Amino acid sequence: MARGKTLPLSVWMVWSQERSLRLGGDFYHTSRIIGASTGLFDHSTGTLDFLLNSQINNGQLSIHRNRYDPSIASAFAPFGSYFLDDYQPLGLLSFYQHMRHTNDVKYAQKTWNQLEEQLNWLLGKISATDGLGHFGSAFLGGADAGSAVSCVTVETLYVAAEVATVIGKKTVTAKFRKCIGRCNQ
Repeated sequence: MARGKTLPLSVWMVWSQERSLRLGGDFYHTSRIIGASTGLFDHSTGTLDFLLNSQINNGQLSIHRNRYDPSIASAFAPFGSYFLDDYQPLGLLSFYQHMRHTNDVKYAQKTWNQLEEQLNWLLGKISATDGLGHFGSAFLGGADAGSAVSCVTVETLYVAAEVATVIGKKTVTAKFRKCIGRCNQ
């Protein structure tokens, strides 16, 4: 983005303008305090919309800047996947925080299909053998069956089941709860 231009959406920006990132992990921290700090929920919605517009075929959402152009998101996933897999559940937790603060059920219904694609990607990272998260790369710690990535995965499934229940997706809720049971063994 050239200096002095504006984005068409309300998007939370992190770090300096030249290095602005819309990282799912960074937005996760911001999304938890929006209600108490600014109340600018349009920025929360705008950031979530921006991330959803960057979704690639496997369900993942972009975790980096993509030059502010979601139409080229797949260019930053040359092998069909983004890096730092553990930022995906953090992005989903950001969505939950948005829902918790706004109770915007219509927004959840509108975006659910995309979120479910991302959640299905996440379910595919849970081992049927040990119930732990097995990711290709992670920022939070060990990517392969690490405790941090496994815990954030379980938390994501808990909140996804809660949102699914609120919007009337009972079979999806049951699917997530069953998986949580496997993870907790």
